[in-house]
Amino acid sequence: MPRAAEAPRQRRKPTELRQSELVDTALRLVALQGARGLTTARLAAAVGLSSGAIFRHFPTMDALVVAMGARLEALLFADLPPPPADPIERLGVFFQQRVRTLVEHPLLVRLLQSGELAHVGSGAGATQVAAFKRRSIDFITQALREADQRGLLGPAADLETGTVLVLGAVHAIGHTAALRTDDPAGLLGLAARVWSTLETTLRGGPARVARPSPARRRVASRGGAHVKE
Repeated sequence: MPRAAEAPRQRRKPTELRQSELVDTALRLVALQGARGLTTARLAAAVGLSSGAIFRHFPTMDALVVAMGARLEALLFADLPPPPADPIERLGVFFQQRVRTLVEHPLLVRLLQSGELAHVGSGAGATQVAAFKRRSIDFITQALREADQRGLLGPAADLETGTVLVLGAVHAIGHTAALRTDDPAGLLGLAARVWSTLETTLRGGPARVARPSPARRRVASRGGAHVKE
């Protein structure tokens, strides 16, 4: 009798690719189902592995959590802008890039705000998320402090107020992105308008053209130009 055809063996993915797949899937499970939703059985089923195979890539749950934190860090900070001359422009690039990241990865907001990552493994995720938040605040505050020292901030924009305005806008658009996943272009357009308003607020209004001195106005008047005194 002819032998039955064997089912094609699934090709093994490279280790780095498999690890990346496991990390992204684990983040998605925590974002959607909370810390209790991340079990080795569910993670293995989601990526088509056995439960035991998970531990060939991550020997402990804490090792997986560390990799999840590294993935979040890469998403949030990989594209931090170089320091342009104007610190408010630098802050604008940071704002636009952070919003773009949240629009492209809408589950990030849940991960960062829910605190569920802290309950996976021994809780190392809590320290990582707190560090990410602190790093973002420090970046914003440093840019605003430099702007203040250079006389670029308006009278209504102190460091604390400016930091709250920028962070609050990022969080608000991020929450909107989690609800409006079908309109990324619209959200990026909204972000551009929001930043335009924020920049005007931080600078204390649009740039004004300096008025000519009274002496110059009188000279112009004698030259035939109609200039009101």
